[in-house]
Amino acid sequence: RWLYLVKSSLFKTFQKKMKQLYIPSCLLLFLIRCSTTFQPLAKNVSFDDWEVPGEVQIVPMISMNRKAPAVDPTVVFLDKDSKLSGTRSSREVGEESLSKAVSENITRILEDLLKDYDKTERPSYKEGGTTQVKVNILIRSMGPISEMKMYYSMDCYFRQYWRDKRLSFKGLKNNANNLIINQLSLNVAMLEKIWKPDTYFHNGLDSYLHKITRPNKLLRISENGDITYSIRLTVKAKCPMILRNFPMDQQTCPLILGSFAYTADEVQYKWLGGSTPVGYEGELHLSQFDLQETYFRELNFTRSESVGTFSVLQVVFLLQRHTGYFLIQVYLPCALIVVLSWVGFWLNREATSDRVTLGVTAVLTLSAISMDSRSDLPKVHYATALDWFIICSFLYCIASILEFAGVHYFTKVGSGESFGNDGIESDIFVDDDDDDD
Repeated sequence: RWLYLVKSSLFKTFQKKMKQLYIPSCLLLFLIRCSTTFQPLAKNVSFDDWEVPGEVQIVPMISMNRKAPAVDPTVVFLDKDSKLSGTRSSREVGEESLSKAVSENITRILEDLLKDYDKTERPSYKEGGTTQVKVNILIRSMGPISEMKMYYSMDCYFRQYWRDKRLSFKGLKNNANNLIINQLSLNVAMLEKIWKPDTYFHNGLDSYLHKITRPNKLLRISENGDITYSIRLTVKAKCPMILRNFPMDQQTCPLILGSFAYTADEVQYKWLGGSTPVGYEGELHLSQFDLQETYFRELNFTRSESVGTFSVLQVVFLLQRHTGYFLIQVYLPCALIVVLSWVGFWLNREATSDRVTLGVTAVLTLSAISMDSRSDLPKVHYATALDWFIICSFLYCIASILEFAGVHYFTKVGSGESFGNDGIESDIFVDDDDDDD
């Protein structure tokens, strides 16, 4: 009994002490667990470790659970493609920081370039030199071409190149990241802050800039100050046409461009060096013409003695018209109508109404074809080749009618037959005489 009392007393004392130490020990274990859960990635992971093909690495982290073989949710797996589960890789962090540094560097460069920049002053003005502007055109499509209004239109990329040493900067080369920056592609808002040539088309009518979905403009600045300015335009320009040989004619449609305000001593225009300063995007397909040749030249143009001489560029498009449409719609019908009018030669000369109807119908049909063929042409003061063909067809049809009239008349006279009312009046007089008798 005495032993039982001692044993129970000791057990109660131990149980009381354990209750006092249980809560602090649980709280301590919980804090240690939380500290290991939010531990960051190890700092000794480098990009070179990812070069081993197929190797999967585990970033070591401290864990209080030493005996559980299951994967701890706080462990991060990294493969060579830097695919992360649960957090971002150090490569992504490095690329983001590098991109941010490059962006800040470019912003600093632009701020330095535009700090004392005067956009109203052309390049080389202080040196007293001439600003040279080089031009290149890439034509995407051409058409329509209107003979009535004498114009043509085309969709093209219009590119201008010039050098502005005020915009030169020190590029980024030979750095630890092997990053090279020797030219900047800038937003079109930058165009409002720099000088650009005032190029316009001398024979332009209604050209416009494409703005869907944003204004189609491109601006690039290289480290030595070379500027590339490209825009997408639809150009409508005058094309004086001589239609004497229509529809077997060739037309030359020019495009003339130059500066509006700067004379040739201030701004000089040049075609961009190369064999094709005016190129084509693929093969052009026109409905009525074939583009045969393209000619270029540089010249000076004097607007007036008081204004001065200007540098201009000219490109000429040589166009050959297709004749297939006109062969089918005009030439072949006219030829068949003329042949049809000759059928009257085989009709009996006494079939007067049939032969006259056939000839008049042929003339009226030719008149309708003539008016339709002239509906799409300007009212020029000379006759075209198509007009002369229709006139000759008229003459053939009219000649067939006159031939019938001549044959009919001289046949009547030769046979002693009378014309008009002479025979009728003589019969009436003879009847009256018989009644008197």
